[in-house]
Amino acid sequence: MNTRRPSVSQIPITHHPGSKAVPIINGCASGELNQKAHERLGRYLPVDEEDEVVKLLNLFIDLLPENGSAVLSHDVINQENDAELRQLYNHLIDAMLKPMRSLSGTTPVTSNSPRSTACAGDITNPKVASRRNYSSLKNECLKRDAYRCQVCGIWDRNSVQLHKEVLEAKERSNGRVSPTEVAHILPGALGKFDEDNAAQAENKRIIWECLRRYFSGLDEVISMQSIDSASNALTLTRGIHSNFSSLDITLEETSQPDVYNIIRYIADDDIELDYLPHGEIILRHSDNSIPMPNPFILSVHATIGRILHKSGLAEHLDALMGQHGMPARIEPSKFLVLT
Repeated sequence: MNTRRPSVSQIPITHHPGSKAVPIINGCASGELNQKAHERLGRYLPVDEEDEVVKLLNLFIDLLPENGSAVLSHDVINQENDAELRQLYNHLIDAMLKPMRSLSGTTPVTSNSPRSTACAGDITNPKVASRRNYSSLKNECLKRDAYRCQVCGIWDRNSVQLHKEVLEAKERSNGRVSPTEVAHILPGALGKFDEDNAAQAENKRIIWECLRRYFSGLDEVISMQSIDSASNALTLTRGIHSNFSSLDITLEETSQPDVYNIIRYIADDDIELDYLPHGEIILRHSDNSIPMPNPFILSVHATIGRILHKSGLAEHLDALMGQHGMPARIEPSKFLVLT
């Protein structure tokens, strides 16, 4: 995953082609809606033989949760022409896939970095506030996560050096140490915005509307204001954080509380993942006063990761960011860059 990521205001985002109002779907009607949507997509006339609109929209319908799938099916059915279907296709890429791939992992400079001293006294500076939020969130997650990476169990090096009780626990477990980071599940960059940056404010609004539209109930567990909450974060080693944030690793919920399957979309020979286990993991919870990573937020992350990789768009977005430092608009034909 290319680490040169854009800011929210740099990403071109296509608006939803239909009404902003989210339709209320009767659970019994979802199957019928999905069938009608597939029939509508069957009547779509491709731009050329490599047009991917139908493939991607069908994939979204098949992989989104039931209510989100029904809402998207309703949206597909209600687009009057193929141009609007192409706009819907671009909207889903721009407002869901691009941000989750390109904005995840954009973390503030940590407090012990020499660069973090710039403007340190300016409490109104959003970057300073963001660093403080990050430091507070990391400490909170470390305490909850028993000072270890939630996925591989490696101990946080700094905590082992600073706290005698953590060092003793690490020695008893015969564990290894490594620097760790706090990883947002939904990108931290989707938090509060600069009110003077109209493009950033508008783009964040569109992204949040898209996520809430197709993941019903998301607004009940997280918002722009609560993006830096412990329920949207976990402690990870640097290598696992990088791959988790870019959706190359996701955690899939099981029937057991706090038990997740590790889903990999990256080769096992990556040296950064030497300590990444296979199969199931149990998330640690050493402080009951701090909320656990929210299962629904993790399911949103996992679903988008599945769509991103099954569509083949992950590699295309990486290539575009490598060339331009930001994802460009993608055409339905061959995912070409618009010039």
